[in-house]
Amino acid sequence: MFSSLTKKSLRRLHIHSSHIVPKNCVSLSPVFQSMVHKNTYVTLPEDSDDSKPSLAAQRADFLKSDRSKPTTDSGSTIQMESSPEEVSEEELRRQLFFNESSFATDFIRIDHKKGTRFVTLTREKALNALNHDMVKQLLPIYRAYNSDPTTKTIILKSDSRAFCAGGDIVSIVEHKDPSFFADEYKLDQLIATLSKPHVALWNGIVMGGGVGISVHGSFRVATENTLFAMPEVGIGFFPDVGGTYFLPRLANNYGFYLGLTGKKLKGKEVLDAGIANFYVPSSKLDSLQQLLVRMDSNSPVDVRNCIRHVHAESTAAEAPKDAAVISRVFDPETHSDVESIMADLSELEEEEEWAKKALESMRRASPSSLKVTFEALKRGKTLDFKDCFKMELVIAKQMLKQRDFAEGVRALLVDKDNSPVWSPISLEGISQDDVEFYFGSGATAESLGLDESQYDYETLDEMFGENATREQVEKDEGVVSKQE
Repeated sequence: MFSSLTKKSLRRLHIHSSHIVPKNCVSLSPVFQSMVHKNTYVTLPEDSDDSKPSLAAQRADFLKSDRSKPTTDSGSTIQMESSPEEVSEEELRRQLFFNESSFATDFIRIDHKKGTRFVTLTREKALNALNHDMVKQLLPIYRAYNSDPTTKTIILKSDSRAFCAGGDIVSIVEHKDPSFFADEYKLDQLIATLSKPHVALWNGIVMGGGVGISVHGSFRVATENTLFAMPEVGIGFFPDVGGTYFLPRLANNYGFYLGLTGKKLKGKEVLDAGIANFYVPSSKLDSLQQLLVRMDSNSPVDVRNCIRHVHAESTAAEAPKDAAVISRVFDPETHSDVESIMADLSELEEEEEWAKKALESMRRASPSSLKVTFEALKRGKTLDFKDCFKMELVIAKQMLKQRDFAEGVRALLVDKDNSPVWSPISLEGISQDDVEFYFGSGATAESLGLDESQYDYETLDEMFGENATREQVEKDEGVVSKQE
């Protein structure tokens, strides 16, 4: 379908459908690596061997053998063995790529229906908070899907009240292992640059790390149950997982507002803010998933039209409430520091309820986090996608060493006394040199494990901007339909 498109049209399609395609999507190389989990150890070769039988041939041979019998009583879900033994490439291929098959780990369930791959987060008791094991499981799964020609569309979801409530920060602070952030950011970037449409169903809580594994993908579907936030400043951290990229690109300086206050958005508010790009009532999610399976297409235009079919027509995106005054108060061009923003909020708090709540949130937050977040969002507004992640990795490593992050986690999540003692205790005690400390050098593409030659990051630059108008999208879709 894409071969007859002009380069310009193809680029515009990628931008306006929010679907980012690797430069080498025509000839994707296998990226099978290893997946390690305390109960699962899977090893796959890094390089393919053309002399080996094709996957279809392997599948045909496999189905003729006794090994094709299901490993569970029901025959529908395959539970991976709870032992540290290596599982063969054939076994993982059977579990990952055979149609109508499924398998599960302690935290993730994989289901295949035709070319649609369902990735369901199942760590329900922890609100699907990402721990390092989950990230290590998701990375090779997504890498395999990205290079598999039978994979058409990937759907990321949860069956509980939380899509993903963030990273498992209690564990992160306890172990003080910065490799979690490096691996998490690799996963976020991989999802952003997938060669397949990625549909995130935000039917519940989506915060922090849950935002990172979904917001950079092609399609983000909100429902009436969506509860979105980037609340990191309240625990002595900052909006990472690509937050320094997408937040400052939201219209009306809304990302600065969200990042500095931790404001929670509910339901349609997530669409209005420009974070979700569709709103579907939860009662229609099953129908949406069935349509995507029946469509069995890897075209972002087809997927977009499929979601539009069940998209709530009465919920077209509108400017957020109080957008004009929020844009003025949180404008980084007219406010040189956090103190000036809070001063403007103080003048409004008696008349504007939103300003009062914003000011209260900022007064509770870590002063250091506020200062670093404001600086990071300002820098992120002009950095490209990969450089935002480099910057975030440096900041995350520095914050992991500082007192405020551990203190915020203690006060809000461990002891739950909600009385953190920040250090420094006020904004006045933080100099610009103190802020610059968090932005020291050290992160490189190599340290993130990125191959910068593989992806066209420039197409991400307009993903959350105001350039993807309905007229432009429909024009691009018209170009595609004529070529099909």
